[in-house]
Amino acid sequence: MMKSIILIVLDGLGDRPGSDLQNRTPLQAAFRPNLNWLASHGINGIMHPISPGIRCGSDTSHMSLLGYDPKVYYPGRGPFEALGLGMDIRPGDLAFRANFATNRDGVIVDRRAGRENKGNEELADAISLDMGEYSFRVKSGVEHRAALVVSGPDLSDMIGDSDPHREGLPPEKIRPTDPSGDRTAEVMNAYLEEARRILSDHRVNKERVKNGRLPGNELLVRSAGKVPAIPSFTEKNRMKGACVVGSPWLKGLCRLLRMDVFDVPGATGTVGSNYRGKIEKAVDLTSSHDFVLVNIKATDVAGHDGNYPLKRDVIEDIDRAMEPLKSIGDHAVICVTGDHSTPCSFKDHSGDPVPIVFYTDGVMNDGVHLFDELSSASGSLRITSYNVMDILMQLAGRSDKFGS
Repeated sequence: MMKSIILIVLDGLGDRPGSDLQNRTPLQAAFRPNLNWLASHGINGIMHPISPGIRCGSDTSHMSLLGYDPKVYYPGRGPFEALGLGMDIRPGDLAFRANFATNRDGVIVDRRAGRENKGNEELADAISLDMGEYSFRVKSGVEHRAALVVSGPDLSDMIGDSDPHREGLPPEKIRPTDPSGDRTAEVMNAYLEEARRILSDHRVNKERVKNGRLPGNELLVRSAGKVPAIPSFTEKNRMKGACVVGSPWLKGLCRLLRMDVFDVPGATGTVGSNYRGKIEKAVDLTSSHDFVLVNIKATDVAGHDGNYPLKRDVIEDIDRAMEPLKSIGDHAVICVTGDHSTPCSFKDHSGDPVPIVFYTDGVMNDGVHLFDELSSASGSLRITSYNVMDILMQLAGRSDKFGS
């Protein structure tokens, strides 16, 4: 009998021991009975996203988890962000990830403008404009995030970012990475200068400053890309796919792969999201879809903030939401893992492996009874993200035999 598949990705799950938690990782310190139950009834191990030691992004890791080699298909994160926000992208358009940031005297003092969201739609509308032959459309996303789509002749994605990627530096000039990007870099720099002028004088930002909040007076852009030609999830994996995710960029990736995208009330893509609602929706979708992807972003947010206790608490909240998974092993295969590690001590993605567990009825446990970085490493699996789909399809009775 073929089974449905639920792949649950706890974003930035992996971590390193911290003194805030008595030299334990957030996973080790968390009360996690449901994750431990899955470990006690499943096959465990560690997974290297992409390959050992690689510091990968969530985008490239998710592509590989879904069976797509990012070295072949990755277009840059920009198109995912734009598609995830429902923006229309036409052939030849250029898309960027973007942040509303705080620029003070020419220096970026907060890349996320205090994670402020209220008023960002007005800011986005104000800097959605036409300049000569080129059209610039901005749409606000979750918190400080946004996407930018540029339309016009002869655009190239062979350019760098304006985002300096850390505070205390001025925004970068867009520079070409290839001669084909010369004109696009020139166009982008002119636009960003105009956007900076508009944002600095905008009513929303003046009100924020008046109330002691950080203004979103700089649009930082990165990850330029064009939409690639890519086979659908159904064509690639012969399954009807769905996703239950909050992050706009991941909705964009799923739409690019022509998977069905489902929203859950209260699923915000950050801390305090409706974790239980996501899990319950995924369980419900196993009656209509062969494969369901669930992403929970909050673990990554806590890691980037360097907040060990928050990451532990988030894991405990997520664990409580996973109770329904224990009763569906007769008709579904469940995998829980991370897309990469985001250690609180590092505050960014690392090249560390992440724990992984596969569970379905009838699977022989490999002796692991706790789900964490150290315990999972004593399990039977040493894999990369490219192996995950093959293992899931095999356990679900969906794989072809290699040879006779």
